[in-house]
Amino acid sequence: MIASEVSIPCPIFHADIDIKKTNNNFEIIGIEDAINNDWIKNKIYLQFDQIFSLNKIPQNNKITNDWQSFLKSLNLDCKTETQQESETNASNESTINTDIPTNGSF
Repeated sequence: MIASEVSIPCPIFHADIDIKKTNNNFEIIGIEDAINNDWIKNKIYLQFDQIFSLNKIPQNNKITNDWQSFLKSLNLDCKTETQQESETNASNESTINTDIPTNGSF
């Protein structure tokens, strides 16, 4: 996967990206051409898997493979479900009234 914030509302990577098959391996080609693009505004997120590989990751300080840091660079710092649950639980704990009388009167 390749993703980035762009300054125009259209796909910009697909024209440069292609796949080459060599000995039952698939290699993604054209990444360097794709990221050398004036429409890119911020970080570039790259993710590959065992089926599609990249022999050489281009040297570019905008490239990241950390999804959370990518989202943060876009001011979309989304929290995982576990983080949200932890914050909700902490918030609920802090609002529980612990001043309940122990003598049975309310």
